[in-house]
Amino acid sequence: MKPVLIVTCKPGNEEWCENEIGNVLFPLDPDIRIEKTKYSALLIVYSKIDPVKAYRHVKNYEYGFVANIVPVYYIARSFEELLSLIPRLVEGLSRVKVRLKVRGTRGRSKEYWARIKKVLGEKGVIHDPASDKCLFIEVIDELFYTGIGDCSLA
Repeated sequence: MKPVLIVTCKPGNEEWCENEIGNVLFPLDPDIRIEKTKYSALLIVYSKIDPVKAYRHVKNYEYGFVANIVPVYYIARSFEELLSLIPRLVEGLSRVKVRLKVRGTRGRSKEYWARIKKVLGEKGVIHDPASDKCLFIEVIDELFYTGIGDCSLA
């Protein structure tokens, strides 16, 4: 099993949030595993199903305790590896909204942001805050979780 989703919960409602996501995904994968992280209101969903299928499935539900759902297409172990993955993620897109969230590594957001925008520019992709497609980059300690999804869920 591998991480397929990162779920942010409404503060103080992690148990309910975990149940909501679990109930939605259980029919697709009865072996689903949801782990709390050391960061408040942040869960990682592990499954054997494809992250695209999991994301498409969960995004069509209404939630009371889930604040955000991020698909995990790739996990990079370094920032350089992340930069090499971005062209694959934005293939076929002309505009994308970048949603970068850094946890556990202080003072890196500005550096990451500038280099990510540069890579996008080199691929002819514009960072557009009004785009309906988001490039999600969730940095949790030293791992870079990334995927493409709908901004309306963010």
